[in-house]
Amino acid sequence: MQYERTMTAFRCIPSCGVDMAKDSSVTVTLRVSEAVRELLRAAAEKDHRSMANMVEVLILRHCEANEISVSPKRTTKKSA
Repeated sequence: MQYERTMTAFRCIPSCGVDMAKDSSVTVTLRVSEAVRELLRAAAEKDHRSMANMVEVLILRHCEANEISVSPKRTTKKSA
């Protein structure tokens, strides 16, 4: 994972084909045990992150470590 210096902070640049700054957000609902939720909360708190951001970071780290990548979505223009 690389980091890019911005005006006031560093932005994570994962090598798995996802640009977190340019991707639009979608809602994902997960069902986990109470123990897993508490572990997520504790991990997020320790890293000063939201739980949603912690899930995203963990997934990106896992994908990078296991060389999993996705192709960027191609945008198509609709003809008028």
